[in-house]
Amino acid sequence: MIEMDKVRVVFFQRKPRHAGNFSIEFIFEDVRSRLPAHIESRVAISRFLSDGILKRTYNIIEAFFRQGDVNHVTGDVNFLAILLNSNKTVLTIHDCFLMTVKTGLSKLLFKKLFLDWPVKKVTCITAVSEATKSDIIKFTGCPADKITVIPSIISEDYRPHPKDFNKEKPVLLAIGTAANKNLLRLIEAVKDLRCHLSIVGKISEAQTEALVKNKVAYSNAFSISDEEMREKYHQCDMLAFPS
Repeated sequence: MIEMDKVRVVFFQRKPRHAGNFSIEFIFEDVRSRLPAHIESRVAISRFLSDGILKRTYNIIEAFFRQGDVNHVTGDVNFLAILLNSNKTVLTIHDCFLMTVKTGLSKLLFKKLFLDWPVKKVTCITAVSEATKSDIIKFTGCPADKITVIPSIISEDYRPHPKDFNKEKPVLLAIGTAANKNLLRLIEAVKDLRCHLSIVGKISEAQTEALVKNKVAYSNAFSISDEEMREKYHQCDMLAFPS
């Protein structure tokens, strides 16, 4: 049997915010657990949060000195690819959401840092959906054949779990409370329905006010374990995903 040479893959990840980042991190933790034995993986977490030019510049320079045989920028910190070896770097882009909400100079800077420069620099880009691929092409003019669509992995921990549907007051599970999770619109949508909204993620004052104003029955949990998250899926009757 021929033993394959070790390949060192560095997964570049964002520094988690105080409120918690878990979606991208959870996905790639699962990816690493499935890698073949000859791939030696390492996680490189940026020293600073993705805030402002100076902190992002530091993170870009730091990433340059942490490269491996293959570099994988896992998302939400696309700019880390700017100084990496273009032929050894994979960039995963999850969405282009902020291009739809930012304006003026902020939008221009975001476009350069998160899309134009990193997209032009790397040889290989993966997008999590055809919609994201279309957005990348629309905003950057990137050739379509440079982008491969690879849907986010689904952990084997999440499997079908049959339960009787609660017709009287079904539980709707909503995960995530950041702006792109669209919780305020979801609250507006269910305000006249007989249901219970189970929200995972720290809710803001504005979201709490909207829940009370619209008389939506709800419960809230955050900073929960993976086991508790799986239980939330088991307990709910429907998953609401207006992200």
